[in-house]
Order: sequence, then structure tokens, then C-alpha cells
Amino acid sequence: MLERLPDGLAKVDFGGVRRSVSVAFTPEAKEGDWVLVHVGFALATLDEDEAQATLELLGEALDAELSA
Repeated sequence: MLERLPDGLAKVDFGGVRRSVSVAFTPEAKEGDWVLVHVGFALATLDEDEAQATLELLGEALDAELSA
């Protein structure tokens, strides 16, 4: 998460694309945290190892889909 914004929002970075998301489900999230985002909501905070593993799995799934 890049920064907290007013009204329960935060700015996040998706591989270089920056978006505002709701942090209603993750009020403990702070700047510098990794968050799992789905349909505009930060659903969970992750440690860096967990975040990197998740990114790797998503990349593998995308590669498999594109090569099918």
C-alpha cells in the first residue's frame, strides 16, 4: 500500500498501475504493507514472502492460460 487516503481508501500499486481501493476490511493496513485486493477491496494484509509467493502463483496461472 502506497498511502492511506480519506474516507477509508488507500492508494495501491498493481505492477505499476496505481488505483484507489477500500480498506474497510483491513483497517490495520498501513503504508508499506502488502495487501490482497479483489474487486476494489483490500481483503487481507500479507507479509512480503507471502505476497511474492502469491504473485508467482498468479504469474504461473496466467502463463498457463495464455499457452492453452
